[in-house]
Amino acid sequence: MKGFWALPAFLRLVLASPHAFSVFDDLLAFPQYEVVFPDSFVTEEFASSRLAHAASRQSPSAAPDSQETQGLSTGQRPTGNSHNEGNHEFNGGEETYEAVVLDGQRYLCSIPVVEPPEQNTTATPEQVKDEEEKELMRATDRGWELLEGMQGNCIYFLSGWWSYSFCYKDEVKQFHSLPPSKGVPIYPPVEDPDVKSFVLGKFPGAKGKGRGGKKGVDETSGESKSSRKTLDAEPDDGKKTMELAKLETKGSTRYMVQRLGGGTECDLTGKERKIEVQFHCNQGSADRIGMIKEIATCSYLMVIYTPKLCNDVAFLPPQDNRPNAIKCQPVIATEDIAAWSTISADLHAAEELMALAREQETKDPERQPRPTIGGIEVGGKRLVGSEGKVIEKSVVAGGGKDIYIGTVASSDGKTMTEKELKKLNINDPKDVEKMKRNLQKLAGKKGWRLELVDTPRGREYRGIIEAEDEDEQGSHSHNSNKGQQHGEEAEREEAKEEENAGSEEVYKDEL
Repeated sequence: MKGFWALPAFLRLVLASPHAFSVFDDLLAFPQYEVVFPDSFVTEEFASSRLAHAASRQSPSAAPDSQETQGLSTGQRPTGNSHNEGNHEFNGGEETYEAVVLDGQRYLCSIPVVEPPEQNTTATPEQVKDEEEKELMRATDRGWELLEGMQGNCIYFLSGWWSYSFCYKDEVKQFHSLPPSKGVPIYPPVEDPDVKSFVLGKFPGAKGKGRGGKKGVDETSGESKSSRKTLDAEPDDGKKTMELAKLETKGSTRYMVQRLGGGTECDLTGKERKIEVQFHCNQGSADRIGMIKEIATCSYLMVIYTPKLCNDVAFLPPQDNRPNAIKCQPVIATEDIAAWSTISADLHAAEELMALAREQETKDPERQPRPTIGGIEVGGKRLVGSEGKVIEKSVVAGGGKDIYIGTVASSDGKTMTEKELKKLNINDPKDVEKMKRNLQKLAGKKGWRLELVDTPRGREYRGIIEAEDEDEQGSHSHNSNKGQQHGEEAEREEAKEEENAGSEEVYKDEL
């Protein structure tokens, strides 16, 4: 094991290095530099001194190991510049300087010099590959050593009907939990003995129950093509393949993987259930199950977040790419320092007043400006919300009811006047006359009426044709005057007609 620890330093740096440059990086979204304007200034003497040092360092005649260059590399500030304590912004790290003019004001900008990462030029590619493999082996051994801290504890995951438990060095189980009640805690969930449970996978040598249990099918959702291929590639004949644990890399993330078999037999495939368990570094939280899903029939994927892996540099997440700050400070003459300080103080006071005014606006809803989305002022009530401008309710399938508005015309000669029609937003009486004629043709000698109805689909004309009660009654009287046998037949016919009797409805075009 000593050989694993005596590795070149550059491999450790590779495993814990920040995100490396890639041609696929979005430089506009994540630039390498950002320009900031600190609330401080520099004097003209200080700016001239810095620019002179930068020019002398770039000149070919300047020796790289001269005292002047060494002073700049350590971030030393020229003596005699005691006018402003804000000049310490430039201390620390090697920087170059540029003078810029913005809106008539001169600025001195310090640009940090970003050195490329050191590369090992003495090692051959074969040596680098061998050493990297050894380092990954060390990280794998160290990873499982760190995960030993999970032994003896179980973690749970609740997802709808099913609950899941993961017990390190034991098994992964899917079960239905009892609802919380007296004597039944909320956490950890208690398994319902009346509902069949399933073992999704067992660690080698585990003594957990559930092996060879009854057949059953669980329902979890989700699909992961890469994990499905990995699990499907595992043969089901032997158990040794499921016992192999290793470190895997996906992009810039490294995590530990344990593939487990020996689960409850699946009634769809006739094989044992199996699961892939991934252990990811997650700082600042306790061990928890982040996700579990069935990626193929009776094949599962579980992701566990644990801070234990974060104790090894190989499993740490990649560092965030923070842009390098280019700091630009205004250049002020010595005689203008007092005036600049006064203006700066007034500016800070104005900003505080504006912040106080914004805070008061947020507390007073009436004074708060309304947001504008797509050119429309939210809450302005220009389109809807005022009288006559109401958002109509959408149609609900299978819901709503019809609302009777009035009878436009009927067979007894009643017809709405043109003024009444306009109140109902019927501007063309000719349409009403046309529908009346069509309804008269359909009704013949029967009674009819034309109604206006509001429905969930909108406003409709509804034509109703009435049944001829007199003819039915006359037919009934004629049949009842005959013998007893004919009377019974007439009653049966009448009952049948009454059962089918009703209003004929003729639907016209929607209004």
